Amino acid sequence: MKKGMVQSQAIMYVLGMIIVAAILIFGVKSIGSFKKQADSVQMVKFKGTLLDSVSTISTEYNSVEPVTVVGVPGINEICFIGGSGTADLIPDDEKYFLIYDSVSSGAEENTFLLSDKGLEEAFNIGKIEIDSGFLCVKSKSNKYEFVLTGLGDAAKISLD
Repeated sequence: MKKGMVQSQAIMYVLGMIIVAAILIFGVKSIGSFKKQADSVQMVKFKGTLLDSVSTISTEYNSVEPVTVVGVPGINEICFIGGSGTADLIPDDEKYFLIYDSVSSGAEENTFLLSDKGLEEAFNIGKIEIDSGFLCVKSKSNKYEFVLTGLGDAAKISLD
């Protein structure tokens, strides 16, 4: 074998390795991007399901409907604060601090999604009432189960 052939094979080998590395890096980034998009879509669907359930039952006076909502990965608790709920009803626990802060500042959000890291997202699902003023529902196998009762102009959320 000639000296020039050995150098050219080494260059081709290095060039091949660079191309393989670039493809792997691009693939990993693309997979990460797809996962983020899927989580985002799942969050929109989750919020839409909650909003639709509450708005539908709100106008049906005394109608009772058990609701099961499939959760979003990473979220392990949903908390609701009712129309008459005040910040004083929120438990004095570090994980609820941002909910307390939001409610005491007069924000419109009445639904809060919590993960192990704390508050992930807050949004308004319409006019809701809760007997105790504040209610949290923990995830069971990535599902949330609660009962909605129509009040004519609002929905009452309870565990039974």
